Amino acid sequence: DALLLKSQEALRNKNVDAALTSLIELIIINKNFQDELPRRAVVALFHLLGPQHELTKKYQRRFSMALY
Repeated sequence: DALLLKSQEALRNKNVDAALTSLIELIIINKNFQDELPRRAVVALFHLLGPQHELTKKYQRRFSMALY
């Protein structure tokens, strides 16, 4: 729960980089946390940013690795 709160606070502060880091850490710890909320949040952020955004490119591989 602490990582989820950390990611929410980062988003409130418009720090998408920190939010993605926290969400992906949470996926690594527990893929099924709150009905896969962290996974769905990362997918939504990638969608909002777009595939060419630097943060999408930076975190896409780490996200994919965290899922497996």
